Amino acid sequence: MDRTSEDFTRATLTYGTGYLQVSWKKDVRTHKFLKTKDLAKNKFEWKEEERVFYDAPFCEWVDNYSLWYDYHNSARKSKQYWFKRLVLTEAEITRKYPNADKNRLAQAFAGGPGDLTDHAAIRTQVKTTHDKIVHGAQISFGNTDEQYNSASQAQMKLFEVFEWWRPFDDEYAVMVGASYVPIFKGGSMPIPYDFKEVPFIEATYLKVPGEFEGYGLPMILENPQIMLNLIK
Repeated sequence: MDRTSEDFTRATLTYGTGYLQVSWKKDVRTHKFLKTKDLAKNKFEWKEEERVFYDAPFCEWVDNYSLWYDYHNSARKSKQYWFKRLVLTEAEITRKYPNADKNRLAQAFAGGPGDLTDHAAIRTQVKTTHDKIVHGAQISFGNTDEQYNSASQAQMKLFEVFEWWRPFDDEYAVMVGASYVPIFKGGSMPIPYDFKEVPFIEATYLKVPGEFEGYGLPMILENPQIMLNLIK
């Protein structure tokens, strides 16, 4: 949780609102494991086994550029839907959603990768153009998918993934690829947690009355910066 908490706190300070996702994670993998007892004989015996690598509560930071939700300015409990966008390889998708329908998953992979735009690219662009901004140069920003199109190997091919949560309908779906194929049998499943809410936790740096999202440090510092810019 150390790295997760740090990302969560920094996001809250920067964007005004930070997000965590809590869940129960079970990671089961089938690999070949070494069974040889005497390594000095230089004769190795491998046996394929299915082992549980992780089976416990899990918490991860959610990038503000990857979480989309009901745009109405309402309380969290009143929001109708939440989307979490991911860009993953075929192997990552198969491991992350082990209960996916195999036929639906194959259809999703065959349909193409989807939109691989890196919506968070603005962060990198701001870093590289910081000096120009300070000196008032005219610059332009635009989204880029270069980060996600650099893989040339087939096993590293990336796919757009959406996790779709609808708490009022008690529905949870995962859609993959250009055709947005829902990969669960029947298209969706009930929300897998007994509390029947979305698994996202938000925190605000400066709470604004009546607003869902808070103010971060850049927003607070904006007015003093405007005053400094107007000094003659």
